[in-house]
Amino acid sequence: MSEARRKENAHEAQEAEVLADKETEGFLQWCATQEALPTVVALRDKAETIRTQELKKTLRKMNPNMSPEDAATLEAMTQAIVKKILHGPTVYLKEHRNPSD
Repeated sequence: MSEARRKENAHEAQEAEVLADKETEGFLQWCATQEALPTVVALRDKAETIRTQELKKTLRKMNPNMSPEDAATLEAMTQAIVKKILHGPTVYLKEHRNPSD
């Protein structure tokens, strides 16, 4: 094997090692987010339950002749509000998991 080929192989091996390290780090970060998933799901489920209950109460108090389109607009608005409120806590939970877990 020529010296040039050995150097090329060594360079390729080094690049492969860097790539493997990068992919390993990405995988470990993904695993960490998976640990937070049950908490995120529970938080979102609780918020959705509250949102649905409060929307039903509000719709009962409002005009009984409200169009389905208006009701759907209120539904979409409340979903958007909950989604925006939970975005920050969701990101935080995924990024700051308890390292002792």
